[in-house]
Amino acid sequence: MKSSFARTIVAITVGAIVVTLYGGLYFVEEGQQVVITQFKRPVKSVSEAGLEFKIPFLQEVHRLEKRLLPWDGDPENMQTRDKKRIFIDVWARWRIVDPMKFYRDIQTEERGQKILDDIVDSAVRDVVARNNLIDVVRTTNDELVYDEAEELSSTNRDVVKTGRAKMEREILRVAGANLEEQYGMELSGVHVKRANYVESV
Repeated sequence: MKSSFARTIVAITVGAIVVTLYGGLYFVEEGQQVVITQFKRPVKSVSEAGLEFKIPFLQEVHRLEKRLLPWDGDPENMQTRDKKRIFIDVWARWRIVDPMKFYRDIQTEERGQKILDDIVDSAVRDVVARNNLIDVVRTTNDELVYDEAEELSSTNRDVVKTGRAKMEREILRVAGANLEEQYGMELSGVHVKRANYVESV
C-alpha cells in the first residue's frame, strides 16, 4: 500500500516537473526576435536563434520579425515646387531594431506599418514640395534615349537640379530621423515606385 502511494507521488512529481519544463522552454527561430512579458510588461528580449527558457505560467513569449519588412503606401495627390499636381506612389523597407522599445510603444508589426503610413507620407509630401516635377521623374540631365527626345532642344528641356535618387535619400533622412529613438524601428530604404499627373491633367 505504501509502495503504491509512493509511486503515485513520484509520478505526480515527475509529471509536474515535465509540465513546468515544457511550459518554460521556447525556441527562437532564425529571422525572429522575441520579447518576454511578465504581467503584460516587457522584461527581456532575445535576438539570437536557439532554445531559451522563461518562467512558466508567469511569462509570455511575443515573436517579432527580425528581417526587413515591406511598407507600401497608397498613391498620394501632392504638388511639386513648380505647381504640378501629381500622384506619387512610394515603397519602403524597414526593420525592428529595438524590440523592447518597439513592443512597449507599438506591440505589433501592423501598428508599426500604420505609424510609417503617416511618417513616410509626410516626408514624401515635404520633399516633393521642395522640388520640381523633373526631379521626381529623372535622376540626371543625360540625353533621353527614346526617339521623341531628338525633337527636344536643350533650350526647352527642364533641368534636373536634385534628381530622383537624391530626393529618395532625402525622404529617407527626413522619415528616418529619430525613428529608432521613438519607436525602436529603422528605415533602410525609400523609393518612388510611380509618379503620374493627376487625372484632370
